[in-house]
Amino acid sequence: MSNYQHISIDAINEMADGEKDFIADILNNCLETMGPNLQMLQDAVRGNDTQSVLFQAHKLKGSFRFIGANEIASLMEQTENETKAVGINGKVKELTDGAAELYKVIEEEIRHMAANL
Repeated sequence: MSNYQHISIDAINEMADGEKDFIADILNNCLETMGPNLQMLQDAVRGNDTQSVLFQAHKLKGSFRFIGANEIASLMEQTENETKAVGINGKVKELTDGAAELYKVIEEEIRHMAANL
């Protein structure tokens, strides 16, 4: 497997104990859930739904850390902290928009990793 900039092969491999079928399941689950959950987060920001922003940001933070995607996990943590501190504002929108852009790259890395197991 190649090196990836935004996800950690080591984290995923360790979690799956090197079992390729399990790695494939993890990656497919990521593809099925992360994009839609990120979209729900952006919708919650646009809808000024503080509780949904907090819920989705927290959930995504853990999901991204699970695969070693620490940069986007940090954006989720910042989103969560900013929303808790002052509510939904321009910074929260910038953070979630940035996360959506970064996710496009992460999604490609996940697809590449899954195709090259």
